[in-house]
This record gives sequence, structure tokens and C-alpha cells, in this order.
Amino acid sequence: MDNRRVIKFFPKSGDSSGEVGKLINIMRDSGYELLSFTLAPSSAATLVFEHPADMGGSLSVPGTDGAAGA
Repeated sequence: MDNRRVIKFFPKSGDSSGEVGKLINIMRDSGYELLSFTLAPSSAATLVFEHPADMGGSLSVPGTDGAAGA
């Protein structure tokens, strides 16, 4: 399951960086991993998280024990 969060982000503000770190830690504690972090010109940051159980082998090739591209 994907989980997307959009937050206000001002790159030159130490507070914004701290908020991103807090969100990443909260989501990690909930079992999610950060997949993508995108900054938009509108002073917003989009963070996309995915639960590892759902990542199970989406890139695996049959017969390669999960090694993508083997």
C-alpha cells in the first residue's frame, strides 16, 4: 500500500527540514519506507511511502530468487 503525504516545505528553513525528518521517522515507526521525495515550486514537498510487505517481489524475475535483472 502506498501512502502519499504533501507538506509545506521551505528549503532554506531549518524547521522544514526537521519536519520532513519527523514525518519520515513517524512513517518508519508505522512500517513504511520512503520511496520518493519531490520538491515543488509551490513550496510543497511530496513524500511517497510504501509498506515493505507490499513491495514483496514486484521487481523479481521468475526463477531468479528475487534478483531483478538477473
